[in-house]
Amino acid sequence: MTAYLGAGAILVPFKCPSAVSIDSVRPSRYRTSITGQVWGQRGPRSRRQWSVDLSTATPAEAANLQALVEGGKPPWVWVEPYAQVTNLLSPAQSVLAAGTWSGTGFVEGGAVLTADGVFSPRSVLHPTGGTVDFGYRSGDMDRPAVVPDQIVRFSAYLRGTGTLRVSFRDWAGQILKETQASYSSTTLARASVASLPPAGAVSCRVWATGALQAALPAFTWTPDLAAWSVGRGCNRVSVDGLSEAVQLAVADSPALRRSAITFMIREVG
Repeated sequence: MTAYLGAGAILVPFKCPSAVSIDSVRPSRYRTSITGQVWGQRGPRSRRQWSVDLSTATPAEAANLQALVEGGKPPWVWVEPYAQVTNLLSPAQSVLAAGTWSGTGFVEGGAVLTADGVFSPRSVLHPTGGTVDFGYRSGDMDRPAVVPDQIVRFSAYLRGTGTLRVSFRDWAGQILKETQASYSSTTLARASVASLPPAGAVSCRVWATGALQAALPAFTWTPDLAAWSVGRGCNRVSVDGLSEAVQLAVADSPALRRSAITFMIREVG
């Protein structure tokens, strides 16, 4: 699969990494009293970082990535292959952490077990059924990225009767296309909607109407409904330490001009 890095109207594709490792820590501190009691403090999750390795690449396969890093200005959107097929929302957005959703009349609903047995640490509730928007960051819209001709699927666990919607936007935020699917359930059941982004689409708004309760949103670049997974997406990154090790440099054979490339992607903001 192709990986993407970019911002604004352009997501720059480059060769699928041969290896991607993710590092994230949550600082904790513990204190033991003289009587043996232990108190713990758990800090917020730190910003993530990805170690990315292109074990071998031609100049053409690496050109887009190198041009963006050399001449572009971060922060950028990072779309790695595994996130595309699991969940392109951020970890916080996928579990409806505070500041990642918006909906008049909705309140925090606490932990729940969905109809098919998936545990959700958080949910949101509305007494009569309302509209809830997903994909926010610290209270601001943080729309998941799309590319034309790559089908996307949005899903969420919902209780109530209404519609699940995806609205594709261009670089200026103008609506290009809207797709919806109806749902109706008396339990917290999964609903989904799939669509093909139109030309010019770079992001989308995802929301549900009529929800009495909502939990565990997910957004993938897949035609199928993938099993729910914690989000792995990130819309604000920078790149550090891009290094290149030349492997082959044959004058009369383009296929034998290759190098290995490694770099670090860091979540910012």
